[in-house]
Order: sequence, then structure tokens, then C-alpha cells
Amino acid sequence: MRYEELAIDSIDFPVKYEKYGQTILDVNNHKVLDIRGWGRIQKLSEPEKRQDAIGELVASLLNDKWGG
Repeated sequence: MRYEELAIDSIDFPVKYEKYGQTILDVNNHKVLDIRGWGRIQKLSEPEKRQDAIGELVASLLNDKWGG
């Protein structure tokens, strides 16, 4: 099984971004991954909003491609 297939087979779609935990959760509220800020966005304006925007984007892209 390819890496992509193995990863996607591990997720129960759809996923959602939970901004209070900066976490992407599956449909059963199991953690899929954490979204954490890194050095670059901490130096830009509104780093918390940027971190949330990245989390929302990742969840949306996962759902659009594999399970939304």
C-alpha cells in the first residue's frame, strides 16, 4: 500500500479543525494531527489567526480531496 493510501485509510472522514486545541479531528473526534505555529508565523501579524487559517485550510483540503 502506498503512503498516501495508508494515511487516508487511517482517517474517518470528514475531518474538522478544532481551533481551541489547534487539532484536526476525524468524524469520531479522534485526533488526526496537531496544527502548531512555527517561527515564521510568530513573527508576522496575527499569528493566532494565521495558525487557525492553516488548520482550516488543511481540513478543507483533506475533505475536498478524500472525504468531504
